[in-house]
Amino acid sequence: MKLLNYNIFLLAVIYLIWMPLVIADVAETVVAEDAFKQAMEFYKQNDFAEAKSGYEKAATQEHAEAQYYLGLLYDIGEGVPQDFIKAVSWYRKAAKQGLVQAQRAMGTMYRDGKGVYPNFAKAKQWYLKAAEQGFAQAQFNLGMMYNYGQGGSQDLAQAEQWLKKAAEQGLVSAQYHLWIMYRDGGGDIEQVVAWFRKGAEQENAAAQAYLALMYYQGEGVTKDLAQAASLYRKAANQGDFAAQYNLGMMYEKGLGVPQNLVLSYQWYAVSANRENEMAITALEQLKTQLSPEKIKEGERLVQQWTKKHTQ
Repeated sequence: MKLLNYNIFLLAVIYLIWMPLVIADVAETVVAEDAFKQAMEFYKQNDFAEAKSGYEKAATQEHAEAQYYLGLLYDIGEGVPQDFIKAVSWYRKAAKQGLVQAQRAMGTMYRDGKGVYPNFAKAKQWYLKAAEQGFAQAQFNLGMMYNYGQGGSQDLAQAEQWLKKAAEQGLVSAQYHLWIMYRDGGGDIEQVVAWFRKGAEQENAAAQAYLALMYYQGEGVTKDLAQAASLYRKAANQGDFAAQYNLGMMYEKGLGVPQNLVLSYQWYAVSANRENEMAITALEQLKTQLSPEKIKEGERLVQQWTKKHTQ
């Protein structure tokens, strides 16, 4: 009986010591999460100084996402002076906790030599950690390193494998680079068309623009200039400056649409406003063919489009 009472007493002592520690740990976790959520609200409002304060509060309590976003602020210089060394320091803390965004960021810092010496081998290691967790952007980055032979010999099979994993998750940049690989070396172009079509149906501007290019060139699909123009228009209305330029060119030449130099002016000008050099050059050349009245009408359309699509 005495032994039993002693064991009960011992358990009670352990409980009394352990429970406050558990409660304190839970409380710290709640405080860190609340600070992070508040910081994210400030970040969305472009109040980077307040966001930084919240991220720091959570990051010092080992909140991985807060550590990542604090690194991001230093990486791009929002609310703080740009400091790649500090960015790497915070990215690394989050990456070691397994946060895929931070692992990918570490890969990019080593690839580009920002805050660390360039090291393709380490870049691939970090990209791989995130890629193996299914992070599409890291899968794309890893695939491109294999494609260019960075950090080792070129390995197109590995490149295709990782790009395909990212493409299957809907990453349009991976789908595009697979298209280039398949075009040059043979491959399933129909699959690329299917990916672009799915993305286009989901209003992805890049997918719409790439699918438009396939219709324009007749690659993987039957050539259809009207369909190309339609898809370029959808992407252009979402702000894709390359699609805006291409649509302007189609109106100038009457490809897939009736020739209309005023509409051509509109789309060249909208694209030129995004500092697209090709559009700037095309617009200057087009102005020599238009009367002052036509240019005025084109400018009216530009203002009308800008007001509608930048609200």
